[in-house]
Amino acid sequence: MRSSARPDKLTLMAVSLLVGLLGSLIHEGLGHAGLALALGAQKVSIGSAVMNYDEASVGELGRRLIALAGPLASLAQGVVGLAALRRTPAIGTAWYFWWLLGHTGLFAAAGYLLALSFVPFGDVHEVVQGLALELLWRSLFTLLGAFLSYRAMVHAARTLSPHLPAEPAERRVWIWRLTLIPYLLVGLVAVLATLVGTGDLFLTLASAGAASFGSGVLLVWVNFVLPRLRRLPPPGVLLDVPRAASWLVIGGAALLAWVWLARV
Repeated sequence: MRSSARPDKLTLMAVSLLVGLLGSLIHEGLGHAGLALALGAQKVSIGSAVMNYDEASVGELGRRLIALAGPLASLAQGVVGLAALRRTPAIGTAWYFWWLLGHTGLFAAAGYLLALSFVPFGDVHEVVQGLALELLWRSLFTLLGAFLSYRAMVHAARTLSPHLPAEPAERRVWIWRLTLIPYLLVGLVAVLATLVGTGDLFLTLASAGAASFGSGVLLVWVNFVLPRLRRLPPPGVLLDVPRAASWLVIGGAALLAWVWLARV
């Protein structure tokens, strides 16, 4: 049966918190920290928005590879999330979870390249700083980020479109709810948790703020890409995200874990 009920806001918030936490763990833990440990780095520690280690223990090449590992882990998150999305038959909360996890992973990877290639901090800066033809590398990373960002936004719009209402006004309400809630909530929690946990305003703005609000804005831009696309997939089953106690518990646990991780 096709459902016309709007996606429940609290359930969307719970899913968003889980996706945000997993995205942080994948980027900082699996990506940066995972490779650092594999390379034998010393004094490795992670928080919700930063990974620290003794850079002298891995050398220059190791430092560059560890910096690159974060965006690559986010890219892997996107690939795995979208692969799981294609294998999720029911168009419900689990489907939305995989849709959000996959695309935010792609947006994070693309956003680092697109927005942070020319700033004097962050993962891309650590990779290219001091390289021969550094300006060319930064320019190429920016162009690659722009391409990946656009393709990810188009894919997000095309996969979501069949599961939205046909009526234009209601369609706009749905897509704004499905994208703006995770963008604002994840960004706010990431910034506040990092600020409370570290007390470092620059780190909060440069790491948590830039990563969450910067790359996350591509999720919001899906709203503007979707109406301009042609040859959209035919209408299908409407997305069904009802109020679910299990998801609310999961979301609450993710929030607590996120705050705890920020204080480590």
